[in-house]
Amino acid sequence: YAIPAGLEDERRFFCSDVNTDRMDDKEFFTALHEQLDAGGLEGFLFDMLRRDIRNWHPRNAIPVTAAMVHQKVLGLGVFAQFWYHLISEGHMPCDLVEDNGWGWNDDFPVKVLKQDLREAYENWARKTGISPGAMGRGQDVVMVRALKDLIGEQFKTDIKLHVPEDRFDIKTHGDGRAWGYEIPCLRECRRIMEEKLGGPGGWPREEV
Repeated sequence: YAIPAGLEDERRFFCSDVNTDRMDDKEFFTALHEQLDAGGLEGFLFDMLRRDIRNWHPRNAIPVTAAMVHQKVLGLGVFAQFWYHLISEGHMPCDLVEDNGWGWNDDFPVKVLKQDLREAYENWARKTGISPGAMGRGQDVVMVRALKDLIGEQFKTDIKLHVPEDRFDIKTHGDGRAWGYEIPCLRECRRIMEEKLGGPGGWPREEV
């Protein structure tokens, strides 16, 4: 983590991975410094002063590099980290309800129970060393708001789902249903995240 890069529309920084091809190449850097001392600095300044940059401004031409995308990922908030982990793995770590029988894939949205998704986050947080109850009673509200920001209008909340008969741990209403969410297909979730990152997400399972 090097810079506080915002997820969307980052305009403050340029970030690049340093090329290591010349690392510890003493012969190369010796020759480079000899050239600089023999008029190279003056020549470089001469070229820069002659270059016409009247119609250019750095704020309008900052490239989004792979290094910048990586910095954005490292700077994600807690729930955004959880969500990035899910779409990287390409697997929903809880039971799917009404998922067309194909699981979470590139073609169909999935529906999950609210309680299941919250518990999936809590389990991930514990493994990551984060206190899952840090948000207190408002945790569900914070998670929903974060996911709405990350997914957009395609993330549907407050829908009632039929609970499988063997799920005695789920609190249901009188009609045997419980609150849940509808989440877009995996390809769409990754596309939305890449749009926010401004570059490829580097998903480890591109074949999904």
